[in-house]
Amino acid sequence: RFTHRQRSNTVVLERDLETAVGPALRARGHKVLGATGAAVGGYQGILFTRDPNLAVPVYGDESGELEIPVNGVYRAGSDHRKDGSAVGW
Repeated sequence: RFTHRQRSNTVVLERDLETAVGPALRARGHKVLGATGAAVGGYQGILFTRDPNLAVPVYGDESGELEIPVNGVYRAGSDHRKDGSAVGW
C-alpha cells in the first residue's frame, strides 16, 4: 500500500513496497518514505466488468423504467489487514 502527502509532495510506501521500488523512485527525483501499514491505511474496492454479449446496461433515473439489468460481473475486495468490507449493489 502507499499514499501521497500533498503538502510535502512525498510518496509514503509500505516497507516491502519501499524496498522494492523506493530506490528507483528516488533515482527519478521523487521524495519517498517507508512506513508501517498502520500509517498507510486500508483499501476497499469494487470492479465491474460488463459482459459484451449482453445488452448495454443503462445507468441513471431511466434504468428502473427500462428494466435493463446491469449485465456483467462485480468483484469486490477489502484489505485483510484492516477492518472494513467492499459492498455494492
